[in-house]
Amino acid sequence: PGPACYGNGGTEATVTDANLVLGRLGAASLLGGTMTLDTELARNVISERIAKPLGLTVEEAAEGIDWAAKESLDFNEIWDTLLLNRRWREALGEQSGLR
Repeated sequence: PGPACYGNGGTEATVTDANLVLGRLGAASLLGGTMTLDTELARNVISERIAKPLGLTVEEAAEGIDWAAKESLDFNEIWDTLLLNRRWREALGEQSGLR
C-alpha cells in the first residue's frame, strides 16, 4: 500500500512519511499537485511504530528514518540506533535530537 501518507492503508513508517513530517516534502507536491499527502497519517504511523516505543518525539523518529535511509541500514539497525540514541541522551540528560 505504500507510505501511510498516501492514504492507501500503509501501516509502516517510510522515508516519504518522514520527509513529509519534517517539511521536506509538501502535502500537495506529488504529481503536479494532483496527489495530496496526509501529514496526520504520516505523523501517526511514525508516532505509533517508532517514536512512542523508543521514547522519542515524532520529529526525532522522522530524522532517524531519514538518516537510516541515507545510510542504507536495515530495520534492526535502525531500531538499535534509535534506541541507543535515546539511552545516550537519557544518560547525559540531553534533550537534543539525532545528530
